[in-house]
Amino acid sequence: MDWERQTGVRITLNGADDVAVEAAAGELRARFGNRFAVVGRRRQRSRGAIEVEGMLLVSVTASEDAGAADLLDLLYAGRAQAAAAAA
Repeated sequence: MDWERQTGVRITLNGADDVAVEAAAGELRARFGNRFAVVGRRRQRSRGAIEVEGMLLVSVTASEDAGAADLLDLLYAGRAQAAAAAA
């Protein structure tokens, strides 16, 4: 198995606040760099909400690293909350 093979994952962002949706797309671009790209934008007729479609290139190694980072963030957040509660 090729552990470094990258696969594209489609991400759809939508919401009534255009600025918030575009900001979320910008955050993904800032976090993932060249691995994230917006591939389309459209407005939903029923709700008037904007929808932004993006593509993120992922690999098994990158997702394992991201999962480990998320777990560390949760661990430190829990320690910070416990310290604040103890103070």
